[in-house]
Amino acid sequence: WWWLSQQSDNSATTNSNALFSPNALIGAAADPNSFNLFRPFGLGGWLIGDGISAIEGCEGAACNGGKAGLLFGNGGNGYAGGHGGAGALYCGSGGDCGQGVAGGGGGRGGAGGFFCGAGGAGGVGGTGDNGTEPGEAGQAGGKGGVGGAGGFLFGAGGAGGQGGKGGDGFSDPLSTLPPGAGGAGGDGGSGGAGGLFAPVGADANGGDGGDGGDGITGVGGVGGNGADGGTGGQGVIGGDGGDGGLGGLG
Repeated sequence: WWWLSQQSDNSATTNSNALFSPNALIGAAADPNSFNLFRPFGLGGWLIGDGISAIEGCEGAACNGGKAGLLFGNGGNGYAGGHGGAGALYCGSGGDCGQGVAGGGGGRGGAGGFFCGAGGAGGVGGTGDNGTEPGEAGQAGGKGGVGGAGGFLFGAGGAGGQGGKGGDGFSDPLSTLPPGAGGAGGDGGSGGAGGLFAPVGADANGGDGGDGGDGITGVGGVGGNGADGGTGGQGVIGGDGGDGGLGGLG
């Protein structure tokens, strides 16, 4: 049964005998995110209940939202680029996703329940890091996450996540290296597929490009040129290009 390991989309295949061993049951009582035979209802319930949302400080698969219970419930929300959890088998909305880490893509929205339930929204792409050394360009913004698919019959697709903003290029007027260019904005995520009697999710806008670094101070009266701003990401409405850097002083 898929819900026996419901709290993690990336968890390894679970041995059913091990799940019901005395040690496993004792451990489940101490760990609120694990499968617990004695928690059929409520948050994290395997029969009726919402999936557990990921929290700040998570790493890897722990940043994915938990799946909902077997019958009814909504999927948990992802965090830091983690995916949203799937809705319950009969009816339930998929979980939304958190914004991606620096320059990383937004997470995928959780799928709605089999019969009904909206797909979760895709996460916003991560903002690119700014350049930190002379001549270093800004990091490109992350792509927005794809919206989750809606329920098979009645479930609207989740909206795609907006692309992340590109980082700014590094500026150092006293350097001998040219300034860094702005990072490109991330592309917007596509909306999730809708159910048979429901609409497709909305596609997202692209992220804005980062600003270019300012030109270096010139030698012999001529200042250096400012760097180009990053290009905006693609989407329903493309992101704005970043501003070019100012020319250096002569």
